[in-house]
Amino acid sequence: MKVNLKSTLFFFLLIPFFEGYAQRSAKTISGIGEGITISDRSKDFSTTLFGWSQVGIHGAYNLNSNNSTADNLKLNATVQRLRLGAKGFLFDSKLKYLFQVAMAGDEVNTVMTSPKPRFNGLLDAYFEYEVFDGFSIRVGQGFLPVVAEANTFARNTGFADRGKVFYFSGFDRDAGIQAFYQKQFGTIGFKLSGAISQGEGRNASDYLRGGLNYAGRADLILKNTTNPNLTNLNSTLTDDQRIDGYYLKVGGGYSYNDNASRNNGFSGEYVQVERDIEVLFADLLFKTNGFSMLAEFVSRYTVIPVVYDTSFYIIANFNTGWAMNIQSAYCFENGMEIIGRFSQINPKQVNNRPSFNEYTVGFNKYFNSHFVKLQTEVGYNDFENAFTDNLFGRATLLFGF
Repeated sequence: MKVNLKSTLFFFLLIPFFEGYAQRSAKTISGIGEGITISDRSKDFSTTLFGWSQVGIHGAYNLNSNNSTADNLKLNATVQRLRLGAKGFLFDSKLKYLFQVAMAGDEVNTVMTSPKPRFNGLLDAYFEYEVFDGFSIRVGQGFLPVVAEANTFARNTGFADRGKVFYFSGFDRDAGIQAFYQKQFGTIGFKLSGAISQGEGRNASDYLRGGLNYAGRADLILKNTTNPNLTNLNSTLTDDQRIDGYYLKVGGGYSYNDNASRNNGFSGEYVQVERDIEVLFADLLFKTNGFSMLAEFVSRYTVIPVVYDTSFYIIANFNTGWAMNIQSAYCFENGMEIIGRFSQINPKQVNNRPSFNEYTVGFNKYFNSHFVKLQTEVGYNDFENAFTDNLFGRATLLFGF
């Protein structure tokens, strides 16, 4: 296991700040999934320290290779994620904040830029202020209002990792300003979200090229449940809470990355030229009595996706095409869940990448919602070029406080 020293120091430097207030704290709560909450007696602040880790075994087998079985089979035991963070409010309950850092070596990678690599472990760092009821403004780095899986914390998904549509979309956290307006009228509601951000992905402040990214989405929300203890129904992609009514969210939007300098927009390799990238997306999330369904669609477009050198050799590709994902699950009363997912990825032919379908089925056990759970899955990748077809599987344990 590799743990990034910079992110560790960043988090623990916050502890003396919280300890000073703890001397006059009104209450401290510690529970699985609740974190450690410290509230000031004068109610000037409240902060919750939280952390979680995901460990597991991953395997893949190439079906079409002439190599030996040992060469075709790849196994890997890893700490997939290890994260620490703090969230709460300052001075006023309307002024909220979230900070979160990643420390596992498998997800804290350096991104090669000019003139030096940059640290990529800071995930979320923002303040959000509720201007009036239903309307808030957020400043800092975090999720953008885009397709569902790119706007959901990794531990709140039904599988051990986000689906292929998320990676194809190119979306990642970014730094900028966002605005949200949400209203509920009985069982019917809506939410409007917009963002102006750097367009380079997370932690890119030392190396900015091109223009900004503009993203927005609109959601129609239908919900009918009488359980007052439910958490945010939009924060998880399965119905492990087994809501007694129903929850339906249908939404979509558009993202425009002006003069993007990375071949996947917010992620991927830096390219010597820049392209405008347009992304259309839509999704649907439905939950009722343990059953859940998620459907997503993403379409990426740029005018000239291929980059040539002076000899007309291809030196880079800006990813274009479309992708879709359908996921369904049922969670029993004992916390056992069966889940399946179908993904289809269709890059444009000019990108010189194969189209493929992915079929995945999994079995999960929720010990305490998404805070402590065991997830297993097996799947099959069916590539346009059959030589690359493969089977894969994984088993992971996620636990947090």
